[in-house]
Amino acid sequence: MLHAPGFETIDPWQHRDRSARTLGSTARLRGLSAGCGVLEWNGRADTVPRLSAWAAGPDWRCDAELGLLAWDRLIREELELGEAALFAGGLGALEDVLTTGILACYVTAHWRYALFARYPLALHRTRFPGHAGARCGLPEAGVEVRGARVERAEIA
Repeated sequence: MLHAPGFETIDPWQHRDRSARTLGSTARLRGLSAGCGVLEWNGRADTVPRLSAWAAGPDWRCDAELGLLAWDRLIREELELGEAALFAGGLGALEDVLTTGILACYVTAHWRYALFARYPLALHRTRFPGHAGARCGLPEAGVEVRGARVERAEIA
């Protein structure tokens, strides 16, 4: 199994330790036995760090070999580019998603999640309709928000 960790700058040894802690916590919570072996890696960028892991219950056992996508070096290099370059790259990625049809394909394949993601927007627009501040949650001028009620205030 190939594990692709999050966008973190932690090295493969720290990922191995995190896996061991998670397996231990899960084992205690579920009444299982579990663990993982030592990390096997020569530190070279062209090799995959590997470790073995296992979990067992009363009448079953699962053994796995985990390969870690060691991209902490790549993440550090990207973060060193600076905020302006990261923002520009993000805008380019957004443009690509919108213009190539990838977003439409995703919404078609995962329409339930798309509805779930749009639900808060729909609620927000019905609560504060008709003014520019609705997009950022600001009531229009002369409106006070008190509890769950929206009241008009007198403007002198």
